[in-house]
Amino acid sequence: MSPLFPVRCRSAEGRNAPNSKSRHADAIRGKGWAAEKWRTARPLAEGVALLLVLLGLAACSSSQPIEKQSALAASAGQTATMVVDAWASGAAPTAYASATLQSMAESLAAAGRQIQSDNSQGRAVVTAIGQLSAATRQAQAGVEAGNPRQASQAQHDLRMAAADLEAAAKPIAPKS
Repeated sequence: MSPLFPVRCRSAEGRNAPNSKSRHADAIRGKGWAAEKWRTARPLAEGVALLLVLLGLAACSSSQPIEKQSALAASAGQTATMVVDAWASGAAPTAYASATLQSMAESLAAAGRQIQSDNSQGRAVVTAIGQLSAATRQAQAGVEAGNPRQASQAQHDLRMAAADLEAAAKPIAPKS
C-alpha cells in the first residue's frame, strides 16, 4: 500500500533521497548500508557474544581453576585486540567497539579478582591480567576519542600483556 503523498527528501548534493519507508524496506530485504555493515560486523558480534557467555559462566563459578581463568583472560585479550582491529578498519562502529572493550576490561578485572581470591600462587597471572585490563581500558579510551594512534598503542600493549599472561600461566598449568 503506497502513501497518498510519498515523501522524497533532497540530500545535500541535491539528489532525491529515498524516504525512510524505502530505507526500512531495503534493510528488511538485506540491502543498503546498514545491512552491509551488519554482514561485516556479525561474525565479530557472534564471537564476542559467545566469549561473554563463557566469561559470565566462569564468573558465576567460584571454584574455577587458575588455568581456566587464565584461558578466559587470554581469550578476552584476543577479543579486545580483534575489536580494535575491526574499529580501526571501519568494520565496527565506535559505540559497539567501546561497549565491547568496556565489557572485556570488566571481565578481565573479574578474572583477576577470582584468581587472586582462589590462589595465592598466581601473582604473575594476576599481574598479567591486570595489564590486559589496563590496556583494554586504554584501547576503549582511544576508540571513544576517535584516536587511532592511542588505540594502536593499546593494541600493542594488549599483545605484550597476552604474552606475559601466557608465560605466567605455563608453570602453573598441569603437565599432560
